[in-house]
Amino acid sequence: MPTKTCKGATFTYTDNGVSVTESIPYQVCWTRKKENGKWGDWKDGFIWTKWGKDGQDGQDGDKGDQGDKGEPGTPGTDATTYIITPGAATIRLTRTSSYEPSSMTFRAYKKTGTGNLSSVSGYWEIYGNNNHAPTTSSEGTEVGGGWSGTSSITFNISSSAKYNYYTVAFNPTQYPIYNGNPVAASATITVVLDGADGADGSAANTQYTDIRFRGVWNSSTRYYYATASSIGLTNYENPSNAYVRD
Repeated sequence: MPTKTCKGATFTYTDNGVSVTESIPYQVCWTRKKENGKWGDWKDGFIWTKWGKDGQDGQDGDKGDQGDKGEPGTPGTDATTYIITPGAATIRLTRTSSYEPSSMTFRAYKKTGTGNLSSVSGYWEIYGNNNHAPTTSSEGTEVGGGWSGTSSITFNISSSAKYNYYTVAFNPTQYPIYNGNPVAASATITVVLDGADGADGSAANTQYTDIRFRGVWNSSTRYYYATASSIGLTNYENPSNAYVRD
């Protein structure tokens, strides 16, 4: 492979450029022209590629100026909560299949921050279930067609579909329940059935059925039971002071 010496350095010619390395730090390019079928002389070359070593890490820059203090944040708004009263209720189903009470009124209120409770209107729905109080609409069957634009409702259980448990759901006017919004407040109703009559007690012992006058109680006196067939009562001088003691 031809070589060329220039300024004390020896260069090796190649038609195909190669990547420079630490041991071959330079790649120099020479050119020549071909005129009238004859190649001219090589012209002085120029550095095509130069190997560069990684430099040292730079020094840390000066610290920047301290930034300005930010603006105070905007105060948050007070949260609003909703409640239904009563929050839980029990209705008794008697053995005669009547309900006590037969109807019940529920009222909705809201409270913002530490403010007072105030009446609020909205949407109402009631769901029934025989196993537990529904926590979502999918867990129960809707009872009635619902109410809207009112702050209170009266649930008449005697004229409604019968379930063991009911959930009363409420949302304020701006959040209709039927649009899939979460329920703002709810109350539960549990129907309690009267128990069966207890069994008759055992017959009384007829040996000890008579009440006998024993006089005024005296802790030093010993008293005995007397059978029903016994007769004869003890008389006392001052019967007005006597009393019966069991």
